[in-house]
Amino acid sequence: MRYGRGVFATFFFGGDQIQEELYDHYTDPHEFHNLLFPGNSSPAGDFDVNAVRNVLGTELYRWVLKTSDVAIPDRYTLDAIPTLGTKYVETFDDESGILNGQTLNGNTWNTVLPGDGNSDFILINDELLASTGAHMQSLVDNMTLANGENFVVSVKADVNNNASDAGLVFGYTDPNNYLELLIQDGRLTGGQDMRLIQRSNNTVQDLLTFDAVDNRDIETGKSTIIADYTAGDELLEIIIADPLGVNFFRDIVQLAQPIPVGSRFGITTHNSIGTIFDEFNLLAYQTTPLPLPDCDFDRDLSCGLSDINLMFAQGDLVTGVAADPNNRFNLDSDNDIDEADISEWLSQSATGRGYSSPFLRGDTNNLESRFDPSDPSTRTVDITDFTNFLTGFTGTGSAWEVGNFNGDGDVDLTDFAKHFLANFAQPYGGDYGTNQAVPEPSTLLLLGLGCLSIAYRRVRRSHVHSRQ
Repeated sequence: MRYGRGVFATFFFGGDQIQEELYDHYTDPHEFHNLLFPGNSSPAGDFDVNAVRNVLGTELYRWVLKTSDVAIPDRYTLDAIPTLGTKYVETFDDESGILNGQTLNGNTWNTVLPGDGNSDFILINDELLASTGAHMQSLVDNMTLANGENFVVSVKADVNNNASDAGLVFGYTDPNNYLELLIQDGRLTGGQDMRLIQRSNNTVQDLLTFDAVDNRDIETGKSTIIADYTAGDELLEIIIADPLGVNFFRDIVQLAQPIPVGSRFGITTHNSIGTIFDEFNLLAYQTTPLPLPDCDFDRDLSCGLSDINLMFAQGDLVTGVAADPNNRFNLDSDNDIDEADISEWLSQSATGRGYSSPFLRGDTNNLESRFDPSDPSTRTVDITDFTNFLTGFTGTGSAWEVGNFNGDGDVDLTDFAKHFLANFAQPYGGDYGTNQAVPEPSTLLLLGLGCLSIAYRRVRRSHVHSRQ
């Protein structure tokens, strides 16, 4: 399971043992450094390992639930997996009596709509039974939807030949305002197999219905009814998985308005005597932003050429561009974006890619490389960079990769002499390349001047042709 820069994997080694692994692919692309191992932490120290673990656990739970993933054992349930937010799991095991007023696993159930003769759901044989055919609703009292929260709620239900529809109630604020997601026995409802209904101030409407075109009926046994709500987009994904784990129905509904803050969750039946419920699961959580490095301006999960060129697009960084200390391009948090911010970017980007020292100005083609312990010589300023520099010097671009190393909007002699020439083939230690022969300074200067003379004649010739 991937999230931003990280990858989260879960493996099973028999019995009840679960091995979890979390890697930061930005700094550890080969997965050598398991961040969940005791004592380990993010090498860059820029995100909370446990927070990312909980984000990925949340996504993994949603994936397993919505796909009926049989590759992951049933023991990896909502109560076992690390997640964001608040969760409630109820299997109704080892309980008896009526549901109303029962406190199960710390949450009290309240039957707000009893059946005929004030009847209630009955806890029996490690399940929950609807004892009457009337419209009934029972809610979890202790969990309500908070502002901006997403949720995924599910329950297993078996509608037999004496039951027409049963399922989930959510978005409940009062007896006249709620949503219900119901599975139905198509044999008793004119072929209809699923309904999503909304009651709003005594007006009831079907938001969605489903009738299997091949006249299939839901298989005998407990189907899983799932509602997955994304608050920011007001999207509701609904899934019905049959007892065999096959998605009998799946769709996404764009709601006209958000599900109310403070609303509640529970179970419901309509004309469904004998319906059996089991395994009620509820997870409500806030979305957590991606843990991105400061140098990742375009939010593509890494710091690369596109990011430094975005910084260059802010203006002439040699003279400096006035900026608020909180401006995202102002990496040193002073009052302008300038060459000091370029140096800070080169340092942050290199650190994030596993290097112990900053990228060098003049290095046109290695800013998106990663440190390879087996070949530290790959990160050098060499003849390839000089060729790229000539491309920019002759007038075809002003980006970093063609020789603009100071962010002044052009490729000129300053870029060559101050940045490229100063760093060409230098025998730096650490993780810079050290295997190149270093030419005599005079030879290097003559080479540079000769090449620049050729470039100048090309530019001049192109100008002459343009006037003809």
